[in-house]
Amino acid sequence: MEEAFELIGKRFIEARDQNGGSAIGVVGSNRTTNEENYLLSKFARVVLKTNNVDHHRTADYPALAAALHGKPGRTASMREVLNAPAILLIGNDPTNQHPLLAWQIRTNVRLRQAKLYVINSVPIKLRRQATDFAMVPAGTEAKAVDFLAGDDSQLDQLAGSQVADGMSREAWVALREKIRAEQTWSSFLDLRCADMTSRD
Repeated sequence: MEEAFELIGKRFIEARDQNGGSAIGVVGSNRTTNEENYLLSKFARVVLKTNNVDHHRTADYPALAAALHGKPGRTASMREVLNAPAILLIGNDPTNQHPLLAWQIRTNVRLRQAKLYVINSVPIKLRRQATDFAMVPAGTEAKAVDFLAGDDSQLDQLAGSQVADGMSREAWVALREKIRAEQTWSSFLDLRCADMTSRD
């Protein structure tokens, strides 16, 4: 075991010396304490000479489970995704994060003519199959959700954003009305884009 750690240390030093500290990234866990995260961050910055430090929060299953507890029907099975007449995808990139889900969505859109609505801060691959695509600034996906839920105070910030494909006020209102008109749909929200645990 000691030899393995020596080899790992040697490789880190080689990578740092050859390519600089920015060539290294350190990802912590969502199960570590604040103190452990501090030590990991200090190790990354002092020893590895990198500021590329993050803590893995993409799979915050305890928060997801708490948000969904006691709310039956809040998650969709793969079969439901394949058969849903409409799908709302917010702040997520299934092609890279969950290829099977992306395949189910594409198949549904192609074979069953499902309507796909996408709200994202990046132009994801599924955009090509989307009925509508709304580009939002990174980190504002929760504001889009609030607007879709009826909070018109978010409209100015969404319509006034300076993103390349920014939509007008009228386009946002039209998108909300299209989504509301769908009788049955499945929605997917990336938990990294906002803390949605308190929303009903």
